[in-house]
Order: sequence, then C-alpha cells, then structure tokens
Amino acid sequence: MRSYFDSTYTAEGCEGWSLREERGGGLQALVAPPPKARAFELPGDSVHYAPDRPADITHVKLEISLDFERETVRGTAWTSFTALYDEVRTVAFDAVDLHIEQVMLDDGASLSYSLEPERLIVTLDRPYRYGEAFTIGVRYWAQPRIGLNFNKPTPDDPTRPVQAWTFSQTWYHRHWFPCHWAPNDRATSEIIVTVPAQFVTLSNGQLLSVRDNGDGTKTHHWRHDVPHPAYLISLVVGDFAIIEDHYGELPVTYYVRPERRDEARLLMGKTPAMIEFFSRYLDYPYPYSKYAQSVVEVYRGAMEHTTATTHSFMLLFDQKAALDVGEDGPVTTVAHELAHQWFGDLLTCRDWSEGWLNEGFATYLEHLWIEHDRGSDVFKFMMREEARLYFEEDKHYRRPVVYRGYYRDGFELFDRHLYSKGAWVLHMLRHQLGEAAFRRGLHAYLERHRGREVITADLERTLEEVTGRSLARFFQQWLYQAGYPAFSVSYAWDSQRHLARLTIKQTQTIDDLTPCFVTPIDLSFSVPVADG
Repeated sequence: MRSYFDSTYTAEGCEGWSLREERGGGLQALVAPPPKARAFELPGDSVHYAPDRPADITHVKLEISLDFERETVRGTAWTSFTALYDEVRTVAFDAVDLHIEQVMLDDGASLSYSLEPERLIVTLDRPYRYGEAFTIGVRYWAQPRIGLNFNKPTPDDPTRPVQAWTFSQTWYHRHWFPCHWAPNDRATSEIIVTVPAQFVTLSNGQLLSVRDNGDGTKTHHWRHDVPHPAYLISLVVGDFAIIEDHYGELPVTYYVRPERRDEARLLMGKTPAMIEFFSRYLDYPYPYSKYAQSVVEVYRGAMEHTTATTHSFMLLFDQKAALDVGEDGPVTTVAHELAHQWFGDLLTCRDWSEGWLNEGFATYLEHLWIEHDRGSDVFKFMMREEARLYFEEDKHYRRPVVYRGYYRDGFELFDRHLYSKGAWVLHMLRHQLGEAAFRRGLHAYLERHRGREVITADLERTLEEVTGRSLARFFQQWLYQAGYPAFSVSYAWDSQRHLARLTIKQTQTIDDLTPCFVTPIDLSFSVPVADG
C-alpha cells in the first residue's frame, strides 16, 4: 500500500531552487531532456495580419445552381456593405478561378471591375461615405478545384454517391464564390440553390422554402440570421436519409446515406446530451435555432459550419466496428465540432494567428465531455495523450501558440501547438483558477464577446476581471512564447530529522523563444509499506 501527500509549489528560478522540506519519502522524478528548439518559418514565408475592412459586410446572398455533370456552379453572389472608411471608392473580393460575367448594383446598374490573380476589384458608381449602405452583385460561373466539391461514381469506386459539399477553412471559399475569406468580418447569409429534384440540401440556418421548377430541378432557400464569417458558410447536396432528434425544443438532425441510416445514432446519437452538458458547463445555452450534422463521402475531416457541421464518412461505424472503434475518435469528434458552435462560431478568432481560441477551446471542451461521460481516469489519459502529441511535434519545430510570425497559409498553424497545447493551456488555467472561477470566466468571455471576433487579450482581460487574478505572466509564457519547462529533480533524505529536501532545476535552453517558466508544479511523496 502507498500513501500520497500532494503539495503545490511555484518555480521562481531556472538555475535551481530548493523546496521547503516536507515529511515523506520515496519520490521518483521523470526528467525530460531539454528539447532543441527549431524555427517554424520556412524560406519564402511572410507575415500575415487581419486585412483592412473599408466596408463592413452585413449580408451575403448566393443565388446559384449546381451542374453535377459538368461540376460547375453558376449564379449571382450578392454582398451588402456598410462603409467604414470616411470614403469608399472601391471594394475588393477574394476570388480565384471565377469567370466573371457582370458586376452590378442591386438596381441592375453595371459596375467596372478589374481582376488580379486572387482578387476581384470593383469600382463603385460613386464615393460612399461612412455609414452608407450599398449592395454589389457578381454574376459568375466556376468549375472549382477546391472549396465546392462534387462526388460521383468512378471506375475505381462505382458505389460512390452523387453529392456536393463545401469546405472553406481557411481560404477555400474564394474558389467558388467571391467573398471576404478572412475571419475578421461576419454577416448574415442566404443560399438560394437550384439542384436536381431528387436531392436534399443542407445549409446554415433555416430552410425557408423548396420550389419545384417543373424541369427536374428544385430550388431550396436557406437563410441564417446570425452573423458569422464567410468560411463558416456551408452547402451540402445529395441523397440523404434525415434522422430527426431533439434537445428540448431544439431540432437536432443527422444526414447520412440512406443505406447507412442505422449507423447515424451510433456516431451522433449523444449530441443532445452533449448540448445539455456544454450549455450547463458554460452556463450559456446553445446559441442557434437548430443543429444539423451531415456525413459526406470522400471528405476526410470534420468542420463546424454554423448550425450545420459536416463529418467525414470515415467516422461512421456499425455495431460490429463499435467493438473495436469505441468512442475515443468518432464520437469525441462530434463533441469537438459541437463545442465550436460556441468557440469558433459564436466567437471567432480575428485571424488565424489567434486560432487556438477556436481549436484549443474545442479540443478542451471535447475532453471535458469525456470527463463528464466516461470519468476522470479516461479524461486524464486523453489529456496525457494530447501532451504526448504536442511534445512529439515540438521535436520537429517550436513556435508560440499565438503566432504572429512567418507562414504561407493559415492552415499551417492548425497543428498540435494550436489544438493540444491550446487545450493544455485551458487545463492549466482551470487548475490554477479553480473550477468555479474558471467556469465563471468562460461564461463571462462568451457573454462579453458573443457575435464578435476575438483575440487572446480579450480572454486574458475577461478572466482577470472575473477572477481577480493577474494573468499577464501566464499568458506571456504559455501563449506568446514557446516551449515548456524541462525539470531536473534531485532528492535527499535527512534520516535524523526525517525530512526530505528537493532541488528542482529548469534545464531547457532559455532564449528569445523559450522562457524560464514561473509555474506551479504538483509533487507527490509515496511511502512504501513493508510486507507483512
């Protein structure tokens, strides 16, 4: 039998320091070797910041039709603006490989435009002053390589269903409609899409109508009235079985291939319980009027589009596979994407350097669900696995979690620093602030910043004001600098006084990237008990 005496201390120096003596014995320390830090940036990378917004986007309406044979999209993208600059003469859209037919105002008057490699520059009919509103329509067609994806049977896979689905994070939407792809602007959205009559559609918000056109097509009208960034706009089209569920009066639906409808609840059936848990833990109810999840072919990820998450077909499993798969991967992915409806959708990082405010939160809430649903031992094991994944990645390169350095594409930042270390930062905050204060802080963060783009300083300031704790040093060392402390622990036992003396040193290399950490550590003393 062993007894444990747990105490918490704060490391104040890197050259070595002694803890006050504690009674006990038998401490074993696992000492990590100092890691060698490597730079994250590569030749040719550049610094990225959130772009300017001469005018605020207030609404996006897509009137489009899909041609599954040619794999094209055609229609008009209407974007409504309100001027933010004192004077706005031109507006730029992100647009790649779009064939522009006309640019116009909402009264039909044509506007002049020019095309750059990745942008559409529109010259307005007159200068628009601060606060003035205007709407621009772009009639176009495209055969997108990415962003809007078409599925159909192939010689290698003749059973593949005919589907279309969108995925845009971080910048893919610009390949199928003109938009502002950066996450620092949000607008309500509307999709009026014409598709073959036999197909079901799914998009953000509510389905307002379905009109039979009498020519083998139907036009579906979706509208979402809560502003969100363009990258969260979603469209899924195909032959789906729709399984209806609910959380109270909230509609919860699952879209899967008809022949796999029996597997839908194996993957997504705990969604109402997850909504209940997150709403209660955050003291903030699910923020939208519906939650739908679709499972699509070929896609290999999962994406938290507002009110309409898209999952990969690879997550579906049947009763037999459940014996091997369990819930560690597929079902926890459902929890992860649901958590984004609060952190990522209701609140969105201003730019991708702040992406941990989306992904670190969703990863940690995913594990909080595990703790609630499967117990603290499974939670601790999964958090240890997140730490292992981060440590492994740190062997290859090291960067701050909030990274304002050099990279080519925001997707490069979606790594274990963002997900795993981001989750651990929240876990450490929970430990240091205490459960009640941590939850109060999360609730206040949601209340103060809902419907807005956020940066890490918003979280820091909110937690400080709610808890009374000064967190500048914590955020500086764990988020704005990089790495982690590596400890060397030595132990001596004074048999006459029956006291243990510990000396703990931080052994990581201290440089501009990696600091000397000031952090609480937990120690435990085990007392061996003689046999008999």
